[in-house]
Amino acid sequence: MSRRESLKKSWQDRVTRKERRTIWTDEQGHRRIRNTDARDYSSMNDRSKLDEVPWFIKPESLYLYNNVILLDTRNPKSYETSHIRNSVNVHDIFTYLLKSSEPKDIENMRNHFQQRLSEVGITGDLNEHVVLYEQGMNKNYGSSCRGFFLLKWMHHPNVSVLQGGLDAFLQTDVGKMQMTNELPTIKQCVYNGQDDTNDWLMAHKNDILDVLNNKRKAHLLDVRDAAEWQGLTSSPYGIDFSPRKGRILNSIWIEWYIKNIFFTHFSYVFRKFVIYRAYLLLF
Repeated sequence: MSRRESLKKSWQDRVTRKERRTIWTDEQGHRRIRNTDARDYSSMNDRSKLDEVPWFIKPESLYLYNNVILLDTRNPKSYETSHIRNSVNVHDIFTYLLKSSEPKDIENMRNHFQQRLSEVGITGDLNEHVVLYEQGMNKNYGSSCRGFFLLKWMHHPNVSVLQGGLDAFLQTDVGKMQMTNELPTIKQCVYNGQDDTNDWLMAHKNDILDVLNNKRKAHLLDVRDAAEWQGLTSSPYGIDFSPRKGRILNSIWIEWYIKNIFFTHFSYVFRKFVIYRAYLLLF
């Protein structure tokens, strides 16, 4: 194929890809692209007809969304004292600790949360939208963002985080009126995530070994505490809680709680993605 023919084919492919996309604007004024290519969603019934949901939703914009399930990630005592009406509680999102990155332990974690989500009535269907919240984005170590990663990894199609958490919700006109201590009526189900596009989220030991052996290009970000990076302790849960201390060769350190430099909503979610990845790969 001549260079001219190659360039022509490349341009035709580019135009074809562009035709498969629909550009739209969400309620926050952000431009988004929805891919309507049937090949991408061949295993997902009518997925192309759904609007993508934003990663973060402002409390005053909650009413714009349908089929919302509010997922409270705070501890059970705080939830029972007061919570947003009809929200459900799964504190395990914050407390669950993965034993190792071995396949059996990862599968155990998946089974655990499949059961917990089923118990609170979360199905994973295409028309279901889960919005996670905590007390405040800087008060519970980003547990709602951790839940965002977890549900995405478990193939839930529509997941968002309540921007600013419960504190921000209480500042809205109707926030305090929507608070209650009454437990919701829950219809238990069997969780079955319908989005099969997020298997790449979880990095494994072999992925990191490939990076260290120059078989693939990637940046390794370590987002643990300073003492963990320096090898003074293995975990916030104890000096010898994890099997070993130290850090991965050639990794880059970003201390996750330095708010004045990195604390934006997007980077906060991104760091929580990496926290899971770094935690898994220390074993």
